[in-house]
Amino acid sequence: MTGAAAETGTVAEFGAMVSRQVGRAVPHDGYMFTGLDPLTGALCLFTRHNAYSSPAARRLLTGEEVEADPFPFEYLVAGPRRVAVVDAESPRHRHSARAHEVMVGEGIRSELRIALVDGRSAWGR
Repeated sequence: MTGAAAETGTVAEFGAMVSRQVGRAVPHDGYMFTGLDPLTGALCLFTRHNAYSSPAARRLLTGEEVEADPFPFEYLVAGPRRVAVVDAESPRHRHSARAHEVMVGEGIRSELRIALVDGRSAWGR
């Protein structure tokens, strides 16, 4: 993926390239791709396609959630797996305001999360 990433010119092209690469193994309808500065943890890039609306994305990215995130990005970076799924129809998330107010309200039934990590540095979420 590194060679393909070097050929992208914009954040949108980079997000589309990552989506195509992931799509080889996990078919999906859309994506929301964010990148973090590895030193400060600050959001440094954002792109999406066929994903959350701007108000919903802002709510998710700024922490304006009703409840704690079931799979915070830090968990994926430090945990045993770099991938997690939030499924609005799962019994695990049936009482989740995040799943029902944000996801289902946006017509999204499940959310695949992947932490892209290089060594010990987190590069996106």
